Amino acid sequence: MSNLFNLKIVKKHMKKALKTIYAVRKDTKWEIYNFVSAYPINENFSKNISDASTEIFKNEDIRNSITKEEMDNKLKRIVGFIYLENYANEEKILDIELKKLEKGLNEFLETEIKEYTFVFEIDYLNLEKDYYQFGDIILFKYSEKDLSFLSNHDWLTKYEEFELGNTYCFVKSVGKKEYAEVLAKNKVSLLMAALKLFNTDLRLCNFGLTGHILYPSVEKFLVNEMDNTLEMRQLIGSCWDYELTDKDYEFYLEIGLDNVIDLINSDNLSEEEEKILIAIYWYGEAVSNFINEIKGRGDSKMFNDPDNLIYRNSADRLLKLFVALETLLLKDDREKVVNNISERASKLISDDLSYQKKIKKDIKKIYDNRSKFVHHGIPYIHRDDLNRLTNYVRIVILQKNKENKLKKHETEQY
Repeated sequence: MSNLFNLKIVKKHMKKALKTIYAVRKDTKWEIYNFVSAYPINENFSKNISDASTEIFKNEDIRNSITKEEMDNKLKRIVGFIYLENYANEEKILDIELKKLEKGLNEFLETEIKEYTFVFEIDYLNLEKDYYQFGDIILFKYSEKDLSFLSNHDWLTKYEEFELGNTYCFVKSVGKKEYAEVLAKNKVSLLMAALKLFNTDLRLCNFGLTGHILYPSVEKFLVNEMDNTLEMRQLIGSCWDYELTDKDYEFYLEIGLDNVIDLINSDNLSEEEEKILIAIYWYGEAVSNFINEIKGRGDSKMFNDPDNLIYRNSADRLLKLFVALETLLLKDDREKVVNNISERASKLISDDLSYQKKIKKDIKKIYDNRSKFVHHGIPYIHRDDLNRLTNYVRIVILQKNKENKLKKHETEQY
């Protein structure tokens, strides 16, 4: 049986949690046991339990098989059990219970933790050549002739649901089956978002996992005027495919996609690197939104605010873009949001002081639109402002990714 976690450190946090119960509770033992099993005693108790489970979660196999909440509850039940039984030697019993927990986890991992291969279909994405590799992830065109570039691929040719020429994504992940599936989908979703980040044509960003993207539809309605009835139809949403070419692939790698791929496939990310991936994901979600033209109005704001609800998709993109920007540029929840993100974004985007002033002014103005939507339900934003913000956010993410790549390179040099 392997040692899954540092028993000494976990026990230290558990002893603190047990002391918290004695300090703040005077209920009967049975009430305490049930209370501890499901609910926190106070913030200190919750922190001690969380610190103990965080230490256990340093083990990758455990992270890939059980949720943090489940682990917290297991530890709470141990503390409750010890308090209930009122053992004279609590430390010895705590040792025994933690070793039981470790044994149970070992047995669970031996039967549940496996490597799984997943193949997902990708919509609205075409490939110039048979396949492109992104670390452990492979995008490929299905062909009955040759799939030798995929490891363990024999079973693919026997599956009848694949369609010739369609794009699929091949990815492996380790964990309990349900969790491994989530990890695999997350990797693919991040890769799709990264390709949208490096692709500058916003009209070609509606590709992604089948079932996870917005699909175009036709709006139909009747118009009657002076007994003259017309049937109207208009397409809602984009349906243009994006083709990944060799030229695109090589160019994207040169300008930073290689670093993003490393981050997506890494199990050991810094806080800064996690923020980069989160920002990329929300940027990808933002540019996937359909922004429909309001015919006959251009981008003019309606006089009555309820009439501007038609711009709701624009507001949806606006919110997601600011989520990406704030994720990257804010250090904590106590900072002044708009002043800090506008200041920091402007410095990342340009060295020219006059242009920095313009960027700060733009972001503050656009943030005002965001506030009107969040606090008053008014979703209007002019298309030019939305495109400007999209470009700013894109450059900020690319710059942050570039900084991260240079930092890693400098670390490797030493």
